[in-house]
Amino acid sequence: MSKFVSELREKLEFLADPEIAIPQAKYMKNKFQFLGVKSPERKAVFKAVLKEQGMPKKIWDVAENLWEQDEREFQYCAIELLTKYSKKKMQESDIEAIEGFITTKSWWDSVDGFSSIVGNYFLQYPEKKKHITEKWLKSENIWLIRMAIIFQLSYKSKTDTVLLYSNILEVAHHKDFFVRKAIGWALRQYAKINPLEVEAFVAEHENVLSNLSKKEALKRR
Repeated sequence: MSKFVSELREKLEFLADPEIAIPQAKYMKNKFQFLGVKSPERKAVFKAVLKEQGMPKKIWDVAENLWEQDEREFQYCAIELLTKYSKKKMQESDIEAIEGFITTKSWWDSVDGFSSIVGNYFLQYPEKKKHITEKWLKSENIWLIRMAIIFQLSYKSKTDTVLLYSNILEVAHHKDFFVRKAIGWALRQYAKINPLEVEAFVAEHENVLSNLSKKEALKRR
């Protein structure tokens, strides 16, 4: 175990509360173990360790070490670490490691956490986004499919609408809840920039999009 991870574990275990861990695990359908550390405290610990030790030189090794830990809090820390890393210059080959994280210990919380990391990667390597997301859409992994839809959530006016609409229509028929929800979420997010365009898209493809996708897309917040 790396020094970064061992320090995190020591501090998080000190704050662990079994009574908090039970509802946390239940909320995630008991798919993962939890130490029972609330999000604000976990983030404060992560920030303190990062300030003390600095960004790890072997960023992916540390992230993998975090991912290997049994408790879910460590996967969240890995996402925070890689989010910070992704805001700087990434390596083109990083997408291979990213795919590994998306498809391991997968659930909506970890996959959605990676959306900004993937989004930052494609902002740095825009020539790769069409080919890679096409591959994801053709996979049988619902989390890669979801990622192909939601990676532009934070793009706002930078959203590649041609790719967004194309990717959505490619899997609009998909039966999985998380895929259908992702379609609606991505459309609703872009509707904050161009509501009329999204309304027109939904109307044009009313018979293709699921009721869930349409409901989510047109929801106003």
